[in-house]
Amino acid sequence: MKIVLATPLYPPDIGGPAKYAHALRQEFIKQGASVRVVAYSSLERLLPLGVRHVVYALRLLPRVLRADAVLALDTWSVGLPALVVAKICRTKLLVRIGGDFLWESYVERTKQLIKLSQFYSAPRWLSFKERLIQRGTHLLLRHTDALLFTTHWQRDLWQRAYRFPQERAHIVENLYPPVQTVSLATHKVFVAAGRDIVLKNMPLLHAAFAEVKKTHSDIELDTRTLSAAEHAERIAQCYAVIVPSVSEVNPNSAIEALAAGKPFICTADSGIVERLGSVGIFIDTQNKEALVAAITELLDAGRYTRAQETLRQFSYTHSWADMAQEILAIAKKI
Repeated sequence: MKIVLATPLYPPDIGGPAKYAHALRQEFIKQGASVRVVAYSSLERLLPLGVRHVVYALRLLPRVLRADAVLALDTWSVGLPALVVAKICRTKLLVRIGGDFLWESYVERTKQLIKLSQFYSAPRWLSFKERLIQRGTHLLLRHTDALLFTTHWQRDLWQRAYRFPQERAHIVENLYPPVQTVSLATHKVFVAAGRDIVLKNMPLLHAAFAEVKKTHSDIELDTRTLSAAEHAERIAQCYAVIVPSVSEVNPNSAIEALAAGKPFICTADSGIVERLGSVGIFIDTQNKEALVAAITELLDAGRYTRAQETLRQFSYTHSWADMAQEILAIAKKI
């Protein structure tokens, strides 16, 4: 099978799509597929909205002409151009849906910390760009051959909001590596790393952490932006991980904590609850008192030990090879 990977990012770029595209490319090749990667160039990223989509589509077109399938790794920057090109070339299109660009854009613009689970429950005044995103997403969902969601939670939210054909929706979970041997933390460092955007809810986390620090002066909060390798080392050495976002579809930080055997605190408004609800501390992260209580809970030696033991007993794994195999099976079936 000949596959074109349409991605906004690819190494040496950093970020989820870059990591996902690189790992899947390797696994597709191992499983006998021929793979071409088409990532955004530095020039295309500088172009205005719409123009960059057209330029990317023109660059994507000759790669798709002889392909059996296109896998787009987001809905907006590469998903829409891939839809147009796939229809022209009569090629099957699969789109991975790992987030919600409309919700993220709305929260960033309005500064309103609205949970994803509540976002589509009431009419919203949308900007021109957001209306374009909404209409583009609706178009994509109705005409894509296969929609690859990472969680049932988001699939169900979007089904109610966009009413796409249910038979086109598939669940391909994210990476769940085996839990590694735990490195003992020498300091009580809590890691909360992510993009500097409104929905990450960092001001409230800082306020809650400052409250706990009044009675536990030895704790530290690490929110630095690091390279992938440095971040992995930080997770391995930390005391615990916090995901303070208002909502998260499938937070990589919580999965990274799990793999390193580190207890984690995460927003309860998340698709990851269906898989990790019994092994993490899930709370309403918009509630300062809940954040204070969760951090304090992990500072109790007995509770911390029990949390680590629960993580060690978690046995579910889902590898890049598993993901590639599942995606290839879907591509062959549609």
